[in-house]
Amino acid sequence: MPSGKELAALIVRDVVPNKGRVIEFGGGTGAFTQALLDKGVPPEQLEIIEINPDFADGLRARFPSVTIIEASAAVLDDVVAGAAGSYAFVVSGLPLLSIPKPVREAIVAQAFRLLAADGEMFQFSYSPRCPISKAVLSDYNLVAIKSGACPKNIPPAYVFRIKRV
Repeated sequence: MPSGKELAALIVRDVVPNKGRVIEFGGGTGAFTQALLDKGVPPEQLEIIEINPDFADGLRARFPSVTIIEASAAVLDDVVAGAAGSYAFVVSGLPLLSIPKPVREAIVAQAFRLLAADGEMFQFSYSPRCPISKAVLSDYNLVAIKSGACPKNIPPAYVFRIKRV
C-alpha cells in the first residue's frame, strides 16, 4: 500500500528546507516527494531514486521539476548530482526489512557516503524496531532514534532518525 499523508508528514517533519541537498530513496507514488515539496524543499535541491520504471515515469509526470533517477539506492556513485558528503538529508521510503541484508547494508553505506557530517537519514518501518541492525549502526558509528509513530497508516508505521554519533 502507498504511504499515507500522515506518515509522509511525519517522515519529513524534521527536514530543514534550504539546509542543503535532499535525496529520497524509493519515491514510489510520490507521497514523501509531495511532503518534501510542501515542506519547502526547493525542487532543484531534491533528487528521487526509484528503481521501478513505472513508478519513475509516474514521478516524472507528477513532479517535472524534480530530478528522478532510475537506479538502485545501493549503487549511486555515478548517478547522483551532488558529491559525496554534500547532502543534508536522506528520506527513505524503502521497505528495508524486506530487502536482502547485503543490499540493505549497501543502501545504508550509500546514504552515509552522500550525507554531510551532520546529515541525517529518516527511515520508516512497519516494525517498532529500527530496520537497520545494531551491528550496522555500530559499524558506521550511527545512532537511531525513534522519532514517531503513525498508527493511522495501513499498516501502522514508525519513523527513525539516523545520524552519526
